[in-house]
Amino acid sequence: MKKRTARRAFLVPGVIIIGIVIMAVLIMGRRPPEQVDDTPSGVLVDVFPAEKKDQDILITGYGEVAALHTVNLTPQVGGKVEWVHPNFLAGGVFNKGDELVRIEAADYELAVQQAKAAVAQARYNLEVTQANAEVARTEWELIKGANSSDKPNSLVLYEPQLRQAQANMQSAEAALAMAQLNLDRTLLRAPFNCRVASENVSPGQLIGQQSVIATLFSTDVAEIEVSLQPSELAYIDIPGAKVDVVLNLENGSYHYDGYVEREVGVIGQMGRLSRVIVRIDDPFKNENMNNPALSIGSFVETRIHGRMVRDIISVPRTAVRSNNQVWVAQDSVLTIRDIDVYYKSDEVVLINSGLESGELVVLTQISGAANGMKLRPMLPETGE
Repeated sequence: MKKRTARRAFLVPGVIIIGIVIMAVLIMGRRPPEQVDDTPSGVLVDVFPAEKKDQDILITGYGEVAALHTVNLTPQVGGKVEWVHPNFLAGGVFNKGDELVRIEAADYELAVQQAKAAVAQARYNLEVTQANAEVARTEWELIKGANSSDKPNSLVLYEPQLRQAQANMQSAEAALAMAQLNLDRTLLRAPFNCRVASENVSPGQLIGQQSVIATLFSTDVAEIEVSLQPSELAYIDIPGAKVDVVLNLENGSYHYDGYVEREVGVIGQMGRLSRVIVRIDDPFKNENMNNPALSIGSFVETRIHGRMVRDIISVPRTAVRSNNQVWVAQDSVLTIRDIDVYYKSDEVVLINSGLESGELVVLTQISGAANGMKLRPMLPETGE
């Protein structure tokens, strides 16, 4: 019992001493705490490097594709339809002068024959009257003498009869021309290079004058009426300004070359906007397999290339703040600048003065922005 008590008396102080030694070693080997820089690092912002360069003004508008000419095809003579072109259906394409529809021509051919007979009769009457007039003048001269001062009565010389015969001849020739014209009108031809929008005619159908048998639209040129702000017209060459016409579909966007053809010259009642006409040549041909042929009524975007501006800075529209101000990251510090705007669109702003090439324009929206605020500029190309 005395031995156990003696062991405990030596064990407890030993454990305490060992613990003290371990604690001392840990304390001596401990690294000093790292110093943390609690200085604010600045707001992380996207920036855009300003650059002076030649810039053409791009003016965006929208409109619907329309044909230059749209006509209702109507016959000028009536009758039974004898023949219809096999492709004379909605969507059919024809060149100017192509035969579309024939009307039965028998009645009109008979009318031409009758008119020719009337012309022959009128010619005969005219020749007889001319001969009688010559005989009457000869007889007068024989009776009175060639040098007589007496003037014969006009009826004696057949002058009224001759004028009547000449008038009858002209009337008969006009009737023949009209009969021939009606005969020619039994054949309906394409008035211009066109496509059929709709048709309503079949062989054997009886049609009358002015019956609408089809609607045609021209295919050589398409037009788009685009509404613009009146102030934007000052930046556009009319006519001739180049236009990129964009058709946006679910499977992608397709581009067509166009040009500004004219200004309408009338301010629209809705929105008080000016209007210009954009033209596209051969819009309905699908020569480029990557682009579908345009269709009448397609809603398109028009990007009108305005006049070229030399040595000007262009920035995104989102970079321009209220009161025509921009935020500049200068030495990682925010500076608020007033600018002079030359032109402003939905996408970009062209700046005359207030900004220099190489300066970093802040794109990020900052709450409570103020001069002197710390920034961490991040260029989109290189990262932070």
